[in-house]
Amino acid sequence: KMAWVTLLAASTARYTSSVAVQIAQIRQFSDHPHYTLVTENVAESEVQFLSQFDTTIVHVKSIKPPFGIKNPVWQNVLTKFLVFDKSNYAPEVQRVVYMDYDAFPLNSKAVGLIDGGRCS
Repeated sequence: KMAWVTLLAASTARYTSSVAVQIAQIRQFSDHPHYTLVTENVAESEVQFLSQFDTTIVHVKSIKPPFGIKNPVWQNVLTKFLVFDKSNYAPEVQRVVYMDYDAFPLNSKAVGLIDGGRCS
């Protein structure tokens, strides 16, 4: 079994809307499940908004870096590793394709990422 996964680590309408667009784009080309990992930094209203789309919401705890990171954009970079700990959200999944919240597949060739083929 294969799945698409994204991480939402901040609570803004722009980020949440981007995830909704990502889900819609994926659904045009793929029937594989989509998971959205959300951290404690995401407001419940944003989680509720996403719950109306074809994704499974998974609550995760942010992994804070043990070293100083000044730029807030990078504060959740280690949290992305949770995408590959499928035992916490989808133990039956064998392969995941992680997409940043603002990445969107543009055509059916993207399905090659998840089906083990090539995108070109």
